[in-house]
Amino acid sequence: TPEAATALTAAGETLRARLNELGQKHGLPFQAAGYGSLMNIHFVDGKIRSHKDLAGRNLTALDLFHLEMIAASIYITRRGYIALSLALSDDDHDYFVAEVDKFLSANGSLIAP
Repeated sequence: TPEAATALTAAGETLRARLNELGQKHGLPFQAAGYGSLMNIHFVDGKIRSHKDLAGRNLTALDLFHLEMIAASIYITRRGYIALSLALSDDDHDYFVAEVDKFLSANGSLIAP
């Protein structure tokens, strides 16, 4: 329904903002880019306006992030792509944010430029 689509878009915008706050909290080049319920994780500093802005991204950190999220029972693609669904709850989003926070805390030296 239009209401469900609007709620899913809003949930994605909120989740992406929460993830981006974690990058700032840890002072690391970590950000989630996207729109609505679709997003991609990038380990890079600066605004992402085109693919050229991803030239300096940390692919080692992305590979480790992918594996750590799978170990935490969170499926994202290897390239960091995430698509939310209506089946995910606020608790699921909270769990994901907590796991990302743990990852950034534990791996800051690998991620830092």
